[in-house]
Amino acid sequence: MAKIGQFIYPWGNGHYSRMMRLNEKLKESGDNEFHYFSKGDIYKKLLEKFPDEKENVHEVLMPTPIDGKFGPSLAKSLWNFLLPVEGNEPLVTQISSYLKNEGKLYNKIGFDLVINDGDMGSNVLAERRNITSLFVTNQFKPKLWKSRMYFKPALEFVAKQISKASRILVADSEPPYTMCEYNLNFSKEIQDKVTYVGHFTNNKTIEKNEKNDLEKLISDSVYGYWMRTGNKSTNDGTGERYEEAFHQSEMKDEKRIISHARDDPSIDRVLDKNGNKYSIAEAYEKKIDWIQIDKGFLSEQEK
Repeated sequence: MAKIGQFIYPWGNGHYSRMMRLNEKLKESGDNEFHYFSKGDIYKKLLEKFPDEKENVHEVLMPTPIDGKFGPSLAKSLWNFLLPVEGNEPLVTQISSYLKNEGKLYNKIGFDLVINDGDMGSNVLAERRNITSLFVTNQFKPKLWKSRMYFKPALEFVAKQISKASRILVADSEPPYTMCEYNLNFSKEIQDKVTYVGHFTNNKTIEKNEKNDLEKLISDSVYGYWMRTGNKSTNDGTGERYEEAFHQSEMKDEKRIISHARDDPSIDRVLDKNGNKYSIAEAYEKKIDWIQIDKGFLSEQEK
């Protein structure tokens, strides 16, 4: 029985979603012992998902950027490097503390394999202990505009930490079909440890039930699909930008469905061209000529 650690970066939901799909496949491969690591909302989700494995769900305070209005605040995060900001200890202190605590868990559990999605510190710890590590990513060293060259030292540091993994798994298609091509730019010395593993889609067979009101409402309609993702500030910022786009004259007759990636039914609503709001059930019953549908969380069948 192998002991496998899964270290999931807690910024947004993407790392968690990807790792849970990988976890399903790993559990099919044999009777192994799995341990899960994260913090905040992702840690809570892990506890809810694995109620019978709570002793194997560990909270590790991985450093994350400080929220701004539209995602990470560059200014606050830079200040936080050496100074406390909004209750966050200086970043250098956070990193030292988190690596120390994560290292204790490494020593206590004794992993045979670790899989890191976004947690670069775990790469360092695994390398020091000669433990095989896999790093799941769709980013390595993004290309920068000249006006953003001040990010280069930070990107070089991140790339160096990612390179310490035994193998780098790119969650994308192989070239020339790679969608995140401009986020990668792998250096020659690590090309041999890079594997393109494709998208982490859910291949489960979905048992289709009778169409619900949403499915009936959009039947035979032509519409655009807009998705809001990420943590709260990123999600809200994306929403504001979408609203700006929707108020452009070119968009006035373009139907759209907006998925908010939040399991909150209060988000669900339908708008007609005059801005009137309806519940999804009401809109279907009244056969509303809709222009926008907001949905908190789509079921597998709705997707």
